[in-house]
Amino acid sequence: AKQPDIIVDLKQFKADLITGIAIKKHCSDGRIRKRTLLLDASGTKVGWKKNQSPNTMIDLAQVLEVRNATELDPATIGDPSRPKGMAGTDTLRKTCDGITVAKRAFSLIMSGRTLGAVHS
Repeated sequence: AKQPDIIVDLKQFKADLITGIAIKKHCSDGRIRKRTLLLDASGTKVGWKKNQSPNTMIDLAQVLEVRNATELDPATIGDPSRPKGMAGTDTLRKTCDGITVAKRAFSLIMSGRTLGAVHS
């Protein structure tokens, strides 16, 4: 069954991103670091460090999907250990500690890369 769509106030979310949103960035190596998710001045890229070089920020045009950690990962459907699939992304499955954290976690998914984060 499809989960209900999440309604987001984009105007407020953008305003929050301009000032910065406290997150915990989940790294593929298992580390979790406190960061601030920020929108650049042009409104086209997001970063996770104050004064981050635009060259290392994520271009929002490259984001294919924003997936909540509780949403089904289509790449896992048919997995021998869990044929119905698993939620989130590989990184968030390794680092999210329980459903309480997973409910606040999301990933920005690009081709060849994800950015996993938990709203603090």
